[in-house]
This record gives sequence, C-alpha cells and structure tokens, in this order.
Amino acid sequence: VTAMLAALVRRGTQRVAGLSVPLSRGISRDTFVWPAQKRSLDVTKGHIKQLRKQGLIPGVLYGGGSGKDPQCKRLPVAVDLQCVKRHCDSDISFYNRIISLDIEGEKHRCIVRDLTRNYTEQTFLNIALLRCNPGHPIKVLVPLTYENEDTCPGIKRGGILNKMLR
Repeated sequence: VTAMLAALVRRGTQRVAGLSVPLSRGISRDTFVWPAQKRSLDVTKGHIKQLRKQGLIPGVLYGGGSGKDPQCKRLPVAVDLQCVKRHCDSDISFYNRIISLDIEGEKHRCIVRDLTRNYTEQTFLNIALLRCNPGHPIKVLVPLTYENEDTCPGIKRGGILNKMLR
C-alpha cells in the first residue's frame, strides 16, 4: 500500500521548517513584481496610519549587508497593498515565491518572510521581506500538497497515508 501511495502522492499540505534551500532550487522561479517606495526610519504612528490610508503596507527589506552577517542591512519600505492582496490568498507558495520589489526604479529580489495581519479588521499591518542574494542559502518553509488522496486505490481499500516528515 505504501508503494502505491508514494507513486500517487506528489506534494502535501504541511509546512516543513528549517530547510536550507539554495536559490537555484526549491523556490519557484515565477516572480511577482511589486511597486514600492522607500520610507524613513523616524516615523510616528500617525505617519504609518497615513500610509495605510494611501493603500500602502509599511515593511522592511532585510539582507544585503556586508561583512560576517549578510542579512544585517535593512531598508524601510512601503509596499502596494493591492499587489500583496492579489497574491497572498491565491497561492499556497506565497511565502516561497521570489518577488521583484521595484523601489523607485531599482529592482530587488526578495521573498516574504512575515506578513502581519489584523484578522478582526481584515487589514495588513506590516510586511517583512528577505533579500535573496545569490550564493547565500536561506531558510524557507516548504508547503507540501498531497494530490489524489481521495482517488488512491490503497486508501479506498482502507489504507492510511503515513505523512512522515524527516
């Protein structure tokens, strides 16, 4: 039964943490292009609220520093809300997609590290982006989607799909 299930299972719905994935493999090569703009570090709560009213999400682009820690440099940005909404709920691999962040004409390749939401008001509060530097591996969560579970002959006969993640 396990051999039958292994042949039919392609991907699963669980997340595996702590995988070190080179940029050349494991992350989708389809990129989203999001317009963004730089913002200053010395902002007040009123300035952040004004950004959200303009249809922007405040965030930070991490990475690209020099020296021992290549992830040390940070750049405060404001990302277009409609681009984030369009992609975040429609795609299971949202957190693994490479995004081309267009900051005032300058392109930055990055992935979404964290997206903070207010679920009661259905709004986005903050976004954290991680710059993808060639030659530096990054850790991502990999979504697994199991397909054809309901049509699998082994499960129809009473078998159980063992989802071991090691």
